[in-house]
Amino acid sequence: MPVGATVRSLTVCESRYRVLFDDSPLALVVFDPASLRVLAVNAACLRVAGYPASAWLGQSFCFAVAAEQREALQASAQRLGATAALKAVAVGSVRLRHCNGYWLEMEGALQRFDGADGAAQLLVLQDLTERRKTEEHLRLLAKEQRQRLEQAGQYDTLTGLPSRLLLDERLRQGVVQSHLTGCSLAVCYLDIDGFAQLNAAYGREVGDHLLINTAECLRSCLRGGDTLVRIGSDDFVLLVLGIRNDADVERFVGDLQERLAEPFVSDTAVVQLGASIGVTVYPHDNVDANTLLRHALQAMIDAKQGGGGVCRRFDPDSDRRVRARRETIDS
Repeated sequence: MPVGATVRSLTVCESRYRVLFDDSPLALVVFDPASLRVLAVNAACLRVAGYPASAWLGQSFCFAVAAEQREALQASAQRLGATAALKAVAVGSVRLRHCNGYWLEMEGALQRFDGADGAAQLLVLQDLTERRKTEEHLRLLAKEQRQRLEQAGQYDTLTGLPSRLLLDERLRQGVVQSHLTGCSLAVCYLDIDGFAQLNAAYGREVGDHLLINTAECLRSCLRGGDTLVRIGSDDFVLLVLGIRNDADVERFVGDLQERLAEPFVSDTAVVQLGASIGVTVYPHDNVDANTLLRHALQAMIDAKQGGGGVCRRFDPDSDRRVRARRETIDS
């Protein structure tokens, strides 16, 4: 199609498309599909690339594109022109040379532009340079926010769970609520069995995903008012409110074990998890908040020493008898 015919076609359509063309935030280059020479460029193209309109007009539409990409870009334009059913072609990453000599990273597409006298083509370019700068800026802001949270000590940056600082406060609140409601508070201390070996075998990335997955599994077992805390590398503490009897504790622990038994699947590993769980229940274990946590930990260690993959409950009556015998022997 002659260049003049294409220009006349664009002139006929000008009242319909000019505002969209000129005001588009995307860089737009209109070119003749036969000669591949530029017919028009919009303001965004001039602004992004820095060349005046006179540098574009009459040139190959990819004159500012990196030399190693021109052949493929021209082939895409020819394919679009030769295939009537094809309306647009994505061309992916395009490196565009700025008039000052540096390179811009763009994302490109070719689109058919139908006019009264035939078809032109449109090269659509989106500047990824600014978007990447914005993404990097947002990434740094997110990193700073995570660091602030970590420094504050209230939340674990990997799982988003409360950390030890909040655990102490929630434990005290749970004890108070137990007095107010007449229900018990269960403190569950959970440790993933063999996590160090899994981390060594599959790498830190898989290990991190495993911890995130574990946190999600445990979180799904919580009820309103319950608390889940990551207290160490692979240690979690759950504070369960509203416990009415031993059956409530058994049901809750059973739910935990059932959820954790679901295989963890990553790109490089399928892992079957097991966990050692220690539980103590207030006010049957009528001690302060810190001692409650220590007793739950002691029960978890008993579970792990028994082979792991099980739950052990701290028995304050048995503990008192053991301590009494020790005091008698020491005296």
